[in-house]
Amino acid sequence: MDFKVCGIIESDKKLKNKQSCVTDIPIYDTKIYETDDFLVVPVLGSIIEGYIMIITKKHINSMAELESKRLKELNSLIEFLGNICQKIYGIYPTVFEHGSASPEVKMVSQSSIYHAHMHIVPFEFCNINEIVKESGMKQIEGINAIHDYRKMSYVYCRDHNKLSYITTNENLPSQYMRRKLAIEIGKHNEWNWREYPFIEHVYGTINAYIRELKKILL
Repeated sequence: MDFKVCGIIESDKKLKNKQSCVTDIPIYDTKIYETDDFLVVPVLGSIIEGYIMIITKKHINSMAELESKRLKELNSLIEFLGNICQKIYGIYPTVFEHGSASPEVKMVSQSSIYHAHMHIVPFEFCNINEIVKESGMKQIEGINAIHDYRKMSYVYCRDHNKLSYITTNENLPSQYMRRKLAIEIGKHNEWNWREYPFIEHVYGTINAYIRELKKILL
């Protein structure tokens, strides 16, 4: 499934070149928002409504490969989306990434998508301290600090209090943070987006964000 994120990029290019129409694009590839360097899309496997993803327009393996200027843009985008999320769902989101150095390197908590993508989830983990301890995460000084891990695979997490953590623990299971989310909301076996797409949540997410963005941008 490592082609999916790049497929979103290609779909966006086709739309701009008028080689396609929106009905040709799967609903989970719908572009919600964009900046010069990033696209925002809903997530296939949205365990809860409001779950979105930031992806890079340029193909890189992890957000840690971004230079300082792009990391600042990413941080600003996360803040922008976080405030919108709070307006819609009444909670500042948890942010996380399963980053990989390259497809050839063993990936921490592998997601099998080798294109940089950051998860934005309207959820507050009650057991974040347990997750930090179990995974071996250490606190870092914000998202800019992930650049130090650009040659490694890692799991990055920023909690609803905007505290950032990272681990390079290779013993974590696939889709580690999604597993933890599923457990905490009582959907223990529904963390795998391949098996549980939650399309109804995707539709709800698109409608909610686009409605709120129109208020801000129009």
